[in-house]
Amino acid sequence: MPSPEACATASLIVSDVSGRGKSLTKASIKRLPKAPEATHGQIKEISWGAVRWYYYYKKLLAKLLHRPLKKNEKIIESILLCGLYQLDHLDEPDYSIIFSTVESCRLLEKSHMCQLVNAVMRRRQKDRNSDTKNKPEISDSMPDWLNRELKKYWPNDWISIAEACSEKPPMSLRVNVKNNPANDYLKRLSSVGLSGLKSNLISSAVTLSKPLHIDQIPGFMEGDVSVQDTGAQLTPLFTGDLSGKKILDACSSPGGKACQLLEYAHSPIAMTCLDLPDRTKKIKDNLDRLGLNACVVNGDALYPDNWWNGKLFDFIIVDAPCSATGVIRRHPDIRLNRREGDILKFSEQQISLLTSLWPLLRPGGRLLYITCSILPPENDQVIKQFLANTQDARIKLVPIEAGTLTNLGIQLLPQPGGPDGFFYAMLERISN
Repeated sequence: MPSPEACATASLIVSDVSGRGKSLTKASIKRLPKAPEATHGQIKEISWGAVRWYYYYKKLLAKLLHRPLKKNEKIIESILLCGLYQLDHLDEPDYSIIFSTVESCRLLEKSHMCQLVNAVMRRRQKDRNSDTKNKPEISDSMPDWLNRELKKYWPNDWISIAEACSEKPPMSLRVNVKNNPANDYLKRLSSVGLSGLKSNLISSAVTLSKPLHIDQIPGFMEGDVSVQDTGAQLTPLFTGDLSGKKILDACSSPGGKACQLLEYAHSPIAMTCLDLPDRTKKIKDNLDRLGLNACVVNGDALYPDNWWNGKLFDFIIVDAPCSATGVIRRHPDIRLNRREGDILKFSEQQISLLTSLWPLLRPGGRLLYITCSILPPENDQVIKQFLANTQDARIKLVPIEAGTLTNLGIQLLPQPGGPDGFFYAMLERISN
């Protein structure tokens, strides 16, 4: 069962996210080293789960409390959110969950609140056991503004999108086709008692039946596979074989799309991977692990004059910063940290990126615009505005058997058990 120490650490992580605006990753990096390594899995399960269902348990907590918690009692809210999540989602005895939750109060020097925490937990235990049909509504797992956006843009799909965003993410691998086909890798998994499912979207993708730590993934350290969602592996379907071409992968980190294109190429390609200085190490690490070669450049895609050598590219990939609403199940803190007003800011930045990088593309060259957003203001509407402002740009529709065809691209929507949400649009620079 989760120990009081594990519950206390999980509560601190949730408090960092909900009260200080940190990401779960950064909060975990800060808190986990202080806890025994054997408890890290429990802590992550509790903290990430509590954030995933934050809005639901926040509403439930308001009903369970006789009075609202004071502003300086934020850590008590986090303790209770973690405890309530455990009661509903962990296969542990209720009494042990309640005990560890109450004891975590003492560990966090809130002994005077133990009685309140105990009362709330037992009230929830009683209510839950007396009403076995009492389950969270899917809409309760999302912020109100995002529910409105999903209903507005995807009226027939918003429920399945919300369901997908509220589940634990599947673990998909990209098989290095230079080393072995996916079918051979599936046999390799089977030989060591593991299993997976080959994707029907792209031949390189395999989804594991059960997520594993990277150290346990057969062939990972040898460069036979990489961890990458199936939806993020569709780039080769749009680009085709780029052998002999000069390619720029802007906003490249961690380098998954660039590495995949290098794996797929039948002959060498000149790949440049661009990102900010604090992000390029991940690109280099992945290139080294996979035994691939590319030119890694520290620079800002918005300011090409600071890093570009003046030679035009045949193909540019712009994996643009976005709201990441298509990958919420992997990053549940997006629910708390993203705001409705952020969407306009992202769309303005996305148009600026396209405008800055377009002159680097040769006439007749192509640019693939990608986001992990499912909101049209960052996708179709960005492309529409860019086309209106750029005379030598035109859309080039690429028919692939994946996702939903929009006016200007392809939209993958997150689905339960399926890929994450991504948008792809291809632009071509018109030759004079």
